[in-house]
Amino acid sequence: MKVLYFATTGAGDPTKASIPLHIAANGSIEAGQECAVVLAGDASELVAEQTAMGVEGVGVPPVRELLPKLVVNRVPVYVRTGCAVARGATDDDLTWLGATWLTPPEFARMVESFDRVVGV
Repeated sequence: MKVLYFATTGAGDPTKASIPLHIAANGSIEAGQECAVVLAGDASELVAEQTAMGVEGVGVPPVRELLPKLVVNRVPVYVRTGCAVARGATDDDLTWLGATWLTPPEFARMVESFDRVVGV
């Protein structure tokens, strides 16, 4: 199964921001599923390493553990361009995650290649 996790919540709600990353890193990877993560809306602020390292929800691992696990396991991370740029992100911010910019048309085409899209 191929699963796309669509994250829209940022540091303002650390538990909700962590959930899609947790399910991808500790669910899909462990289950042997192919997955990818899209950071959009407020979640796009997690592309900033300093912001991501400070996000720690309740009852879920901190983002500082989840995002590196995605990187190590080569899970693609996509960042909605307009959302992230509006929050001050630059090309340099993508480097630590090996992330890729994503436009709305690219997202629409991408969805077709996944069995499930999980929005959180």
